[in-house]
Amino acid sequence: MKNYCGMSGGKDSTATALKICSKCGMAKPFSEFYYVTKFKDRLQYACKLCRLQEQRRLRKERRDSGKMSYESLSYRRRKVVVFKHYGGENPQCACCGERRSEFLSIDHIKGGGTNHLREILKTKGQLLYRWLIHQGFPSGFRVLCHNCNQSRGLYGYCPHEDELGRMREAESAGRPRAGVRRIVA
Repeated sequence: MKNYCGMSGGKDSTATALKICSKCGMAKPFSEFYYVTKFKDRLQYACKLCRLQEQRRLRKERRDSGKMSYESLSYRRRKVVVFKHYGGENPQCACCGERRSEFLSIDHIKGGGTNHLREILKTKGQLLYRWLIHQGFPSGFRVLCHNCNQSRGLYGYCPHEDELGRMREAESAGRPRAGVRRIVA
C-alpha cells in the first residue's frame, strides 16, 4: 500500500507532496512529519500530532505502572557508581554523615562547581556523573549531602564543621558532648 497521495495543486500553484499518516489516516503535507533517516522516504510513519499523542500516552502508562524510563534508570546507575567511588561501599556525606542517597550529591572540593558544570554542558551536553565516569574519576570531588554542599557554596563553610569542632574540643577536654549524659558507675 502506497502512503503517498501524489502532488496536489494546479498549474500555477505550488505543488505539495502529501503522505498518509499511519495513525490517523489523514493525508498531510511532508512538513507535518518528522524527518528520519532510517526510513525509505525519510519521514516518520505517523504525523507530528499523532506521535506527540502517542508519546504522551506512553509516558502516562509508564508513570502509572511505576516503571522508569531508560534515561532515569541509567542516570541512577551512574549515580550509584560515582557515589561508591568517591564515598566508599556505603557512601555518606563527608561532613555530617548523612547516608540516604536521595540527599547526597557530588561536591567540587576546591569550589567552582557551577562554572565546571556550565563548561561540561556546553562542550558535551553531559551530566556530571557521566562526565566523571568518562574522565576516569578524577580527584577533587567528594560526596556531600545537599545541605552541606549548598552551605559551602553559599557561605564558604558548613555549620556541621563548627558543631564537630566543638564536640571534639569537649571530648578532648574530658567534658561530655552537649545533650549527652555520662553515666557514672
